[in-house]
Parts: sequence; structure tokens; C-alpha cells
Amino acid sequence: MRGQNDDRPNQKAENSQRLGGEPALPESRSHSLADKNVAPRRHRKRRKKGGWKALKGLRREEVEAVYQLRKEAAAAGTPLNRFVSIKPQDEAVITNDNACKRWLSNKAKNLQQAVRGYGKKPRQKAVPAVTVYEKRLGGILHCHMLMHEAPGNDALERLSDGAEIHCKAAHAKSVDYITKTRLPVGDAQAEASYPHKRQGGQAAIKGARITFNGDAKALLSGASKPALLSGSVSASEPVDTVTVRTLVQPEQLPLPLDAPQVNVLALVEAKRQELHLPQHVVANQLGGLKQAGYANALRGHDRLGEWRRNRALAWLAAA
Repeated sequence: MRGQNDDRPNQKAENSQRLGGEPALPESRSHSLADKNVAPRRHRKRRKKGGWKALKGLRREEVEAVYQLRKEAAAAGTPLNRFVSIKPQDEAVITNDNACKRWLSNKAKNLQQAVRGYGKKPRQKAVPAVTVYEKRLGGILHCHMLMHEAPGNDALERLSDGAEIHCKAAHAKSVDYITKTRLPVGDAQAEASYPHKRQGGQAAIKGARITFNGDAKALLSGASKPALLSGSVSASEPVDTVTVRTLVQPEQLPLPLDAPQVNVLALVEAKRQELHLPQHVVANQLGGLKQAGYANALRGHDRLGEWRRNRALAWLAAA
């Protein structure tokens, strides 16, 4: 049958030539196996797998950020004085690492909200915290958290049950303990210079092994270099007039109770234009604020908190 089908177009062409004198066009037919082998095949591009890379320890810059946070938090008057360990006990949570990490993350956020005192007055305004996730080979995924709790605040003491949540006062070796799962440096001399030993035998964890909350990121952003050093400046803003301004601590400029309500951002914007600074640089000086948030606050859509207001006054005094 296949041979008869292949010869049918040629037979029709001969009949038409014999009757009409002109050869007829052959009917279109599907590509044979030979044609498919000759024609180039188009391969679909495979999508690259993204997402977090599973690591078995903390990177060096992450460890340095924890030590820097302890230094900046102590200088700001909010030292990392509480050490919290969270370890789940439910078998349904323990068997699934993804569900276990979500449970640990939510529990850590709930503890931070409890320390901040939502719904209570007076509330604790600044709660810098850093959370590190750990899992030994064949062990259970758990986390340790260093955070600040103001004197007189007993939220962690009330929520500590001794089974899933352990809370105690932090000491000098607490930062060394939560960063013990760091990755090897690769240099024997640099490895020996670390103040603590590295603990191996760690299992890979998908996602971030360390997280900083908003207050901790604000402290680290104030201590880091301005974004201008790594960013680009438009042609309308001359580079030679851009200088790095040192920001003093906001505690040096407390707001008096009878201070008049002035538009601090309007003064900041006028000073920014005078110094020819980009908006994202000045916004970063106000406690890690984004350029969009700075623009919204400048237009009156958003309001600055008391802490950022103090940062703005400090920047005006230092500029």
C-alpha cells in the first residue's frame, strides 16, 4: 500500500499530460522519513533552573555582617542581649524541610512582633534581630536568633516553653555560636585567624541560611558605604561635586517634646539639590529607605516615623 500511494502522483501527472497536453502539479504530500532526516530540527531551549542554591554553611560576608550588626546595635543603644533557639517538635513539620523552614520563619517573626509589643503601649520601637538556620547530617532543621529586648520587657520569658522555644541572655560567645556553620575560607592562615572554630557535618538547606529583619538591615545600611560608590550618576549631576557625607548617630539629636512640626523632608530635599546628590543616596542615609519610598514621603503620600525623622535631622546636621 505504501508503494502504491507513493506512485499515485506520478500516474496522475501522466494521465493529465496525455489528455490535456500539460503536466499537472503533483499533490502535496506529507514529509517522508528521509525528508525529516534531511531537514534541520529545531530544539526548544531548556529553561534554566533558578532559585536559591542549597549551601552547607554561611558565606564569609554573612558572618562578617553578623559581627558588624553586633557592633552597630551596641552603638545604637539596642544591643543583641537575647539568645533564642527554636526547634519544632511536631513530626509532620520535622519530616518536610520546606514546611519546617516556613514554620521556623513564622515563629521567629511572631517572637519579634511580641517583643515589639503590637497592641500595647508603650511599644518597643527598635528590635534588631538576626536568624540563622542549622541542620546537622541526619538531624532536625532548627534556628537560633539573636535580638534586642528592652529592659522590663518580658515577652520572650512568657513565650519560652522549654520545648520548642528556649530563651536566655546572650553572652560574648553567642555570635560565635550562631556563626559556627560557616563555610571554609580556603586559606589556612585566614582560617586560623577566626575567633571560633568551624563546625562541619552540616546538611544543605534550600534558601537563605541567615536572615536579618528590617531594623537590623537599617543598622547595616547606615554602616555600609553609600550606594553612590557602586552606582551610576546621571550626566546632569556632576561627579566632582558629589562627596560622601558621614552620618552621625540619631541619638545625638533627640526631638524635644515641644518641637514645632516642620517639613523635615523638604529641608532634606533642598539640601540634596544643593549638594547635587542622587535621591537614592540620601534615601539610603535615612535608614535604608528606598528611592520610591523617599519620593512618596516627599509628595506627602507616606509619613516618616520618629526614628527616620531623627535620621533626617542628623543628616542635615552632618551635611
